[in-house]
Parts: sequence; structure tokens; C-alpha cells
Amino acid sequence: MIGEQIKKLRAKEGMTQQNLADKLFVTAQAVSRWENGEVEPSLNTIAQMAKIFGVSSDEMLGLDPATEKTKEKENTKKETREETAEQPSPMLGLCERCHRPIYKQNEIYTYRTGRASVTHISCIQCEEKRRAQEAAAAKETAAKRRLRSYIWGGLGAALLLFFFIIGGLFKTPAYIPIGIITPIAAFTLISCLFLDNNFIWDVISWISTRSISMPGVIFSLDLDGIIWLITVKLGLFLLSAVISIALFLLAIALGLVLSIFVYPFALVKSIKHPEDDN
Repeated sequence: MIGEQIKKLRAKEGMTQQNLADKLFVTAQAVSRWENGEVEPSLNTIAQMAKIFGVSSDEMLGLDPATEKTKEKENTKKETREETAEQPSPMLGLCERCHRPIYKQNEIYTYRTGRASVTHISCIQCEEKRRAQEAAAAKETAAKRRLRSYIWGGLGAALLLFFFIIGGLFKTPAYIPIGIITPIAAFTLISCLFLDNNFIWDVISWISTRSISMPGVIFSLDLDGIIWLITVKLGLFLLSAVISIALFLLAIALGLVLSIFVYPFALVKSIKHPEDDN
């Protein structure tokens, strides 16, 4: 390699073997033997040639300091990467569903359950699978609710229409709109109750369960007083029952009216967003 470097630098300087030999006080045959790799010059001769060619001794030996440093840096980086690869990342947790260890932060999912708010750990794959299963179950449940709403709502509307026909409601022109709208409202009311993704049942339940406090009764501890107490209590009971029935009918009437407007939104919600159903 030193021979090739001598020949390269000599040619670069435009020198012949004899010119170089004269400067080194050796024969041209000695320079020829160096370049052919038959023998190697001494270190002193190499240093002299470095001065003649204006290069360093390392370059005379074919060594590039910049290249060597670059190689050393690359080797160091490679060793660092290998050491890093050999050292496993710390385990962040263990999936409670598939029992797979989790090493990356973006692959871990934590959630709380129970009154004690116990923290559970799951991998993102299991969590996505759980969400997909819940979405599929929600769609299936919503489909069943819609089917029941169609069946029972249709039966309720048909039954009410049958009673109107039997009762001769359609014989009077003024009552025809009532005979048409009421079965439709019955269908929407029953359907809203079966869809269970709206506030119709809450309104009916809240109104029909309102309680009214009855006043106390003052009576004497004799036969007439006891008869008076029983009579008043019975009257108050009947009054309370009438009021409760009236509130229930009011709730049903209000539900019939509201359901006509609520049902379209409840049906669309059941189809497009079944996961939001109650």
C-alpha cells in the first residue's frame, strides 16, 4: 500500500523515479522496488518523502485522519444502537384481558370500574376490540327495540282505530281528524317508549307519580267521631285516586302530543347513533 501511495504522490508532483531518488540520495531502482511492493522504505525515508510531497506521514501510509475519525464515530454509534437494542424497554403494565405485556405508552389504556374506582389496565388492541363489540351489541339492541316499537306501536294504533270505527267516530265529519291523529299519536307514543332513547317516559312518569298531601282529620273518641273519621278518610282516598287517575291521563295526553314531534328524532337516533340509547 505504501508503494502505491509513493507512486501516486510522485505522479501528482510530476516527478520521475530518478527525480525522487536524487532527493532521497538513493537509486532509481530502490524507488522502483518500493513502488512495486518488493521492499518498504524505512520510517526515516517515509518522513523525508512526506516533506517532499507536502503531506503528513499518515497520508504517506495511506491513512486519512478524517476518514478514520468518521469510522470511529460510526462504530461508536453502531455499538450504542446495539447496546440500546439489547436492553429491553421497561414494561408499563400487563393487559388484564389478554395478559400481554405492554411496553409502549401509546399502547396502554387505563380505566376505572366499581365504587372504589379501581384502575384497570388494557392494551389498545383489546380496548378497540371491546369497543367494537359494544358498538355491535348496541346496534343489535337498537334493532330489536325498533322491531318491538313497530309491532306494538302498530298494534296499539290499529286497536284504537278499530274502536273508533266501531264507535262510529268517523260518521261525524268533525271527529274524523281526531280519529286519524289519535292512532298516529298512539303509534308514536308506544314506539318512543320502546325505543327508550328519549324523554317521553320521564315526562309521563314524573307527572303521573306526583303525590298530593291530604289534610289531617280531627275527630272525637266516640262512635260518631269514629264514623266521621272513616267517612272522611274514605272520601279523601277516593279523591286521591281520582286525582291520580287524572294526572295519569294528563301524562298520557301530554305524551301523545309530544311523541308526535319526538318520534322522528328518536328513530333517527336509534338508527345512526344506537350507542347513545339509554
